[in-house]
Amino acid sequence: KEEKKKEEEKKEEEEEEVAEGLAALFG
Repeated sequence: KEEKKKEEEKKEEEEEEVAEGLAALFG
C-alpha cells in the first residue's frame, strides 16, 4: 500500500512542476 501512495505523491509533484512550468511560459 505504501508504495502505491508514494507513486501517487510523486505523480502529484510532477504535475505541480508541469503546472509551474506552464505558468512560467504563459506568465
